[in-house]
Amino acid sequence: MHYKKSLLVFAFSLSLIACDSLPKGDDGDVELSNDEDLVTYGKTLYTKHCISCHGENGKQENTANPDLTKTKLDEEDIGNLVFHGKGAMPSFEEKLGEPEIRAVSKYVVSLGK
Repeated sequence: MHYKKSLLVFAFSLSLIACDSLPKGDDGDVELSNDEDLVTYGKTLYTKHCISCHGENGKQENTANPDLTKTKLDEEDIGNLVFHGKGAMPSFEEKLGEPEIRAVSKYVVSLGK
């Protein structure tokens, strides 16, 4: 996935986030060293940016939004949709960096498992 945000911007933005649900190392810094950590962080981001349209568990009742628990898209395709937007879904190009989009994508894929 190729996104415009740099890892430096991502690291700075992470330093501004105070959220107990993020995985932290012994030094207190956020760690995204494995898939489980990415899914945990992705869920945090999903709750902040996606839940109002896509629902708590990926199934927003009574809307035309797709059921994310049944998506056949892979992480890269989901990441591209998040980055570029499509139809009524806005682009998150200016709000999320590449690692954040990857984390959200990994979380969305986990909804179908």
